[in-house]
Amino acid sequence: MVKTPGIFFLFFICFLSSCKPLPPFTSKKDLMGKWVCRTIDIITPNKNIASFAIYKYGYANFSLDADNTYMYSINITSDVILEKEVLGNTYAKTILKRGYEEFRKGYYSADDSLIVLYDVNKIKIKEDWYYFKERTLVTVSTDNENKLWKIFWEKEI
Repeated sequence: MVKTPGIFFLFFICFLSSCKPLPPFTSKKDLMGKWVCRTIDIITPNKNIASFAIYKYGYANFSLDADNTYMYSINITSDVILEKEVLGNTYAKTILKRGYEEFRKGYYSADDSLIVLYDVNKIKIKEDWYYFKERTLVTVSTDNENKLWKIFWEKEI
């Protein structure tokens, strides 16, 4: 008589013991790799916040390579509309219009809290502050309208 339930139980225990959570990201050495955006928070100067999951409206990717090159793209395929209630009435405001695109590639440098992006001619074009929240990369920058953008990225494995 074969006692297979015991073998399956032993296999299950071995499997569970090997499932340890991955360590959090902590420093600039963790920046390299391909990142996919999950959510974006846009904060206006008067502290209004629009927070949305990018997959509902388009996509965003950020790749930082070992040779100090990068590729960054955001593509909005449908309007990002924020609905807000004021005095019992709901109104909608378009935050980003369909067709919004941002694409950059070139070179980067990074320290423990700042990523500086350069174009292919090594001319500085943007600075993003960054920090890690467990295994999520959060980049923070301002646009031409002085809105603060917080973009939450997850590393592709």
